[in-house]
Amino acid sequence: MRKKFLVVIAALVWSSGAVQAQTIDELVGKYVQAMGGADKLSGLKAVKINSTMKIMGADINSTTTAVNQKAFRQDMSIQGMTVVQVIDGNKGWTVNPMMGQSEATALPEDQTKAMADQLDLTGSLYNYKEKGNTVELAGKENVNTADTYKVKVTRKNGNVEYHYLDAKTYLPVKILAVAKIQGQDLKQETLNSNFKQVGGLTFPFTVEMKNDAIPGGSSLTVNVTKIDVNPSIDESIFKMPAKK
Repeated sequence: MRKKFLVVIAALVWSSGAVQAQTIDELVGKYVQAMGGADKLSGLKAVKINSTMKIMGADINSTTTAVNQKAFRQDMSIQGMTVVQVIDGNKGWTVNPMMGQSEATALPEDQTKAMADQLDLTGSLYNYKEKGNTVELAGKENVNTADTYKVKVTRKNGNVEYHYLDAKTYLPVKILAVAKIQGQDLKQETLNSNFKQVGGLTFPFTVEMKNDAIPGGSSLTVNVTKIDVNPSIDESIFKMPAKK
């Protein structure tokens, strides 16, 4: 009798795990469809995003240029100066005249690793198994009056993200990412809204960001003005300039 009882318990545990895995895969499948579908996502090779924002009262124009799984560059115009930040494979560099830097300077290794996730333009949920990520359902939560599924993603590199998928649209209305920089966990919360389709893919055109790196710990709202999908990109813009 005891042996039969243990067999039944084992069967129930296995069945529960199988159901949960199926639920996660169904959930991720609906998310992929909401973002434009697997065919469109698989064809995303590059993107260029123009946006505006305010930091401590200053107007900032930003251009982000990225090649999927290869390189990322952000140019921000602030008070007549241009701040550049680049991730090129496993290396990163910056030019920050706001900090007195007139030449390109290498980024610290841990900061480069933390930002490397931005090279994955299709996101950590799409093809998560092939990317070596693990995904699990972490319950449900309310985000700005919307019911959401809270999905935990542990990337192959160990970084952890929580994606909050709207229970009706399956769009990622919130993403909480955790990365380790200089021995400390840096959290970044992103609230996405004003979703629009460009080239058959879905993008948030309003993004509110909160993280410890923003001066004063306040939030930063990014308003996207234009998105180009698969533009022609001169990849030399990602190479670190030689010192003069």
